[in-house]
Amino acid sequence: MTREEILAMKPGRELNIKVAEDIMGREVISDEIFGDMEAYVDNDARSSYEPLQSYSQDVSAAQLVVERMIRLGHDDAIFWEHYGDGIYPPAEAICKMALLVVLAKEVKLGDEEKTERKRLLLNDIIEIELDMFQRVRTAEPSLCQERPETFKEMRWMTHSILSTETLESYLEDLQKAQAEGRNLLTEKYARMQNIIPALKANPVIEDIVRIEARWMKELSEKYPRTFKGEPGFEIYLHSELETYSDKTLELYFSDVSKAEKEERNLAEERYTMLFQQIGYGSIAEAEQKAKTKN
Repeated sequence: MTREEILAMKPGRELNIKVAEDIMGREVISDEIFGDMEAYVDNDARSSYEPLQSYSQDVSAAQLVVERMIRLGHDDAIFWEHYGDGIYPPAEAICKMALLVVLAKEVKLGDEEKTERKRLLLNDIIEIELDMFQRVRTAEPSLCQERPETFKEMRWMTHSILSTETLESYLEDLQKAQAEGRNLLTEKYARMQNIIPALKANPVIEDIVRIEARWMKELSEKYPRTFKGEPGFEIYLHSELETYSDKTLELYFSDVSKAEKEERNLAEERYTMLFQQIGYGSIAEAEQKAKTKN
């Protein structure tokens, strides 16, 4: 339930049930004889029942909500009856404020869990990619292979703007390739040099490359001293995308399409993260320094 939905609720049964379940931690059941009842465990660890309290209509019942929230660590609950500067009656104000506090906590915890999940996914992906990268055989020693931390930073930047769903799917691609004895990085570089034939012909690849190439062009036009343009970018990206499963490609395309509709430039977002990591506040700051040097 959203903040707007909570505020739109009217005092009465629905709001009382919401408070009983989400704030008081009770289960509400409807009995044919006794009506709505709150089920809870008493001090003797026995299941007990009592009529559903009129939390949103009766100030004395609403005070039970205040006491409950204080026990949960929200000491400022004693002031909740003034929520909304009198817009709501005290009982209704207390109930709605309590629900908003719980909602905010759930959103925060949800965001933290998603952030941590994404961090772990990125770590797992980059560790596998690094292992594959270091196993790529080249005719001459590769300086990049001798700088694993640089590789990890660049790959983190590349993947960080993708959704958790896309990253989960790509991790599955990498793990499946490992199980099959394939090296997706070897395949990518072989495709870049046209040593092997195309790995797949999913038309989504062309759509992704078109959008990403436009973003890179916009970036080089906006910051010409920092980004000189990458003539091999489209070949590089196309070759990498050919190693992705169809599922991952569809999810990737969904990510870039969503960003395009929102008028976001994911290439700029990637490099903004990178530049901040290496000590610049923004790409604009790096551009200004490059302009001063010239």
